Amino acid sequence: MLHTIARRHYARRLPPFPGPIPFPLSHTPSPRPQAPGPSRYVDPAVAAAYARKYTRSPARRVSFFFERRLLLWALRQIGPVATLLDAPCGAGRFLPALRRRAERVVGADISHPMLALASATGPGAGGACPGDLVHASTFALPFARASFDAVVCWRLLHHLPDPAVRVRLLAELGRVARRALIVSFADAGAWKARRRDRRAAGGQPRRRVAIPAERFAEEARAAGLALARTRRLSRFFSDVACALLLK
Repeated sequence: MLHTIARRHYARRLPPFPGPIPFPLSHTPSPRPQAPGPSRYVDPAVAAAYARKYTRSPARRVSFFFERRLLLWALRQIGPVATLLDAPCGAGRFLPALRRRAERVVGADISHPMLALASATGPGAGGACPGDLVHASTFALPFARASFDAVVCWRLLHHLPDPAVRVRLLAELGRVARRALIVSFADAGAWKARRRDRRAAGGQPRRRVAIPAERFAEEARAAGLALARTRRLSRFFSDVACALLLK
């Protein structure tokens, strides 16, 4: 079903930057090569499969429930927000919850098929409002400085093995944030991350990059941000951790 939706929406060819958007767009990203990170999601079939990933089994649905709860916990630490950016927003699995916490939520993603799926999460049968979804790289966001009260970046950092690239990403997200960032990362101190390290030592391919919370704090400082709090999704069953970064 989601694959059919993806193909139908992708055929519409979303414009590069839908509008109108009530945020300053005076910042013009400088041309640069394809941003680091996963690029397979530009395929409609892969995007649709990813959208199904968190609903295809009871375990995945439970994981999604706790991830959403962790994200909302971080938002409560910030307090009321009027404007919120979710980048990358993927297929929009967090957008409905975020819309209940902010007056205006914008999702940005480099994948057209992901944005097509995210458009189906908007209020009412018409999907997301025009301008709520923007085709853009998280490394070159088309927004002016301090355009959003807070920025969410979920499940991207663990795809980036280069510390300099992670710092560049955090700096760009921080540029458009006025108050705070909520960022997930794979915590190397979690039991699941340590188990993955043992498997990698035995020759199993490593699918994600886990870093200690201390190193993450150092990278955040290099990006001009202060780590306020972190919280893990689970002590044993996940290495996902949520970080609250302040400007």
